[in-house]
Amino acid sequence: MKRVFSFKKIFFPVSLGENTNDERLKRFFISICTAMLVPVALFFGIQDLIMHRFSEGCVVLSIGIILAALTISLNRTRAYRYTIRFFVITLSLLLFYELYIGGGNGAAFLWFYIFPSSITFLLGFREGKYWIIAQVIVISIVIFGKFGHKYPADTSIRFISVYCVVSVLSSTLEVLRKRYFDQLVFEKKELEKAFDEIRVLKGMVPICSSCKKIRDDKGFWTQIESYIKTNSDVEFSHGICPECAARLFPTVGKGKTRTAKQPVETAPQDD
Repeated sequence: MKRVFSFKKIFFPVSLGENTNDERLKRFFISICTAMLVPVALFFGIQDLIMHRFSEGCVVLSIGIILAALTISLNRTRAYRYTIRFFVITLSLLLFYELYIGGGNGAAFLWFYIFPSSITFLLGFREGKYWIIAQVIVISIVIFGKFGHKYPADTSIRFISVYCVVSVLSSTLEVLRKRYFDQLVFEKKELEKAFDEIRVLKGMVPICSSCKKIRDDKGFWTQIESYIKTNSDVEFSHGICPECAARLFPTVGKGKTRTAKQPVETAPQDD
């Protein structure tokens, strides 16, 4: 059978049935990032090549290619976290090189602002914070070191400060998002459990027009109390309504009534 090319299956792998909802959201997030960042990386890469900055242009083009490869590979592998870690390391090394050579006329460090929110969302707060700390250490060594591109001291301090602020805010938002997501999952499970415990009668029920017995799905006629008790959580307590009480026990509550054989007693009369 001929296979039809589908852009959605390659770049938007959110229909993988074996993934959890949270993982599908993360894969969709990566797809959106790829759709936005790849054209930007290609544009700057080609611009660098035209301006004869070949090493910088190759690095930027490599970033775009890696992002596209990340999205495609996530659609074809179940090792989600290992794939994310591999590409985080690869992209970090490329950006560290850009930072070292002063790419983008010394503005290459701006690309690092993407990492805090992306890493904490994709890998979680517990693991993401270690990646962020490692990046801050390496970035500080590169921009404050006496090798590579010379960055102004005030620019370096401002960059590190803002990067730390962005990292803290991203981590806080991820913690709150995860707690809210876990709460929704918990409430969904509790609601499903409650629905499983509720037994509801549905559909048409055949009932005898005379004795009011109900025919079950096996063809047996049973009392209406037994049928409802079997198919629901209802318990019956028997009583008698006023109409039936008056019909079955007409003398109850009305005192003694005179019969035909009893003589009529009259008061004595004076002569």
